[in-house]
Amino acid sequence: MTNLNDKDMTVEQNKIGNPPEGATDIFQEGSFEIKTQAEIPVISKTARVVEEVVIRKKMTEHTETVRDSVKRTSVEVGEIDAEDAVNRRND
Repeated sequence: MTNLNDKDMTVEQNKIGNPPEGATDIFQEGSFEIKTQAEIPVISKTARVVEEVVIRKKMTEHTETVRDSVKRTSVEVGEIDAEDAVNRRND
C-alpha cells in the first residue's frame, strides 16, 4: 500500500463594494503562476525465473521374435431354407 499526496490550488474572486484607499493603479495588466502538484504511483513488474522444468522424451526401437502357436477357428456360413428358420425361432 502506498500513500500519495495531491496539492490543489483554488483561486476565488469576491466582489467588494468599497473602492480601495490610495490605490490609483490597481487595474494594471499582469499575470501570476500557481503550481499544483500530484503524485502518481509508478508500478512495474519484472519477471524472474525461479525454477526450470525440463521434459525429455527418449524413444528406442527394438525387434523381437515371437514364437508361439496360433489357434485357428473356422466358421462355415450357409443358407437355410424358410422352414428351418421358423423352426429355430420356435425353439
